[in-house]
Amino acid sequence: MSATAERPATRGFVGLPIDRVDGHAKVTGAARYAADAPIAAPLHATIVQSTIACGRIIAIDERATRAVEGVVEVLTYHNATRIPALPFDFTAPSSEELAPLQSDEIKYDGQHVAAVIAETFEAARAGAALLRVEYESREPELSLDGARTVERPEQWFGSDVQPRRGDPERAFEAAGVRIDQTYTTPIENHNPLEPSATVAEWRDGELIVHDSTQWVRGTRAVLAKSFGLDEEKVRVIAPYLGGGFGCKGFFWPHPLVAAMAAKLTNRPVKLVLTREQMFTSCGYRSETRQRLRVGATRDGRLQAILHDVLGTSSRVGTFVESAGGVTTMLFDVPNIAVTHRIARLDVPTPTAMRAPGEAPGSYALGCALDELAYACGLDPLDVLRRNHATVDRSSGLPFSSKHLLACYERGAEAFGWSTRAAAPRAMRDGGELVGWG
Repeated sequence: MSATAERPATRGFVGLPIDRVDGHAKVTGAARYAADAPIAAPLHATIVQSTIACGRIIAIDERATRAVEGVVEVLTYHNATRIPALPFDFTAPSSEELAPLQSDEIKYDGQHVAAVIAETFEAARAGAALLRVEYESREPELSLDGARTVERPEQWFGSDVQPRRGDPERAFEAAGVRIDQTYTTPIENHNPLEPSATVAEWRDGELIVHDSTQWVRGTRAVLAKSFGLDEEKVRVIAPYLGGGFGCKGFFWPHPLVAAMAAKLTNRPVKLVLTREQMFTSCGYRSETRQRLRVGATRDGRLQAILHDVLGTSSRVGTFVESAGGVTTMLFDVPNIAVTHRIARLDVPTPTAMRAPGEAPGSYALGCALDELAYACGLDPLDVLRRNHATVDRSSGLPFSSKHLLACYERGAEAFGWSTRAAAPRAMRDGGELVGWG
């Protein structure tokens, strides 16, 4: 499907009632997603995942699985295509350096350990349920509290994640009002309407993949490098996406499993992650622990912010939830120190999720400023107004346009901010506490 929208000569698209070019096809059911690819008689693959977080496979019993009518093959590290581990690179954005089905090592709960390939989805699912995998388990590290390996990256996505300006430690100690609090955010999972899915087919030395991906070229690059192909020998087709929110932005192991299965059987293979597998197979927002030290004058003018972030990452891939990024530019603060650290744990690899970094970072920073306002005896909205930034102090450049003050006023007026009870825990609806922000 292709469509062209003509740009009006005098203005852009913003504010105009323009239909989505894919809207009609999606709402009428005409849109074909990855799993709807018109491939004749594909085999179906169901992934089997590890049930331990750390250890190794010591035995795989395939007998009951292979006895299921319709099961064609069982793909494990014994018969999988040998492919290299690929460190993350924007030219080949593989989120995990752990290539699937290459050894008996288990690095996290939910790691792909096998794929059952069958004539029907039902047979593949039944066979997967009967596959018996025996493990030798080791004690995993799963908590930020007990992490033995903590790293301090200097750069992430081309940006400095340990920025400083001024003398924040001295300014904090000299401040008339000081807040020192720690805030935590939990793991959050993507769950788009369309689960991740791949249909893979080898045809005359070429690999053709229908994939639910937000990055077609990146997917092609990883597949080409993994199978030792020229990129011209790989086609990735993704005309529609049923939601992504970040989990389909980079590359995950399941397209490789589908391509391996197609290569092993010499037939097209369709692989759709289950809803349960979506929680462990294509990233999530990292857990964070954020310590915020905020110093201000008695009238609420910020003098210093020290924002220390500890987040989760895996042993087989790297992602930094750069929650302190907003702190460097959101308010007019002369003295700032932001640090980011990642704890290497026996968990799946996190990834970008809607406003990566900004979402958990804004939450923690906002909480700290609310507590500062209370300590100063001020309305939190007054604190926001007094520290409004017209220049990004990180770069020294003015914002090209900014209407945040107007947004504050319109928002406050819209739901009657001035009528709220200012004391903490003062507003209730029956037995429930009510917060306004």
